[in-house]
Amino acid sequence: MREGDVSRSSGRLASAVMLATLAVLAVLNSLVSVAYYLGVLIPMYMREGTQEFVPPLARPWLLGTILFAVGMTLLLGLDPSGAMRVAESAAASLRGASTTDTVEKWQLCLQLADGWGWNDWPA
Repeated sequence: MREGDVSRSSGRLASAVMLATLAVLAVLNSLVSVAYYLGVLIPMYMREGTQEFVPPLARPWLLGTILFAVGMTLLLGLDPSGAMRVAESAAASLRGASTTDTVEKWQLCLQLADGWGWNDWPA
């Protein structure tokens, strides 16, 4: 076995250990979030409420807000071209005030990365 083979296999082992550690941390994070959210959901849905339900029709501002949100969701969901034009014009207006004039183009950044050997790392 050559020296390069040993370093590659130890690098793979280190990567596998790091990935296993990351997986264990993700599972622990999920368990903590389940415990937290169950503490919120159980009082919301599994216990009787203390206040009487008032329908939205009895509160005109709430009804108006709901109808506005539904209308905008449908409008933007069915024809997003108007919102996209507004976003594009806003982005175009910001280009003149940006500080990206000194940043190299992305091709130059890739050439620099190639020079540093970013794609020479073992798989």
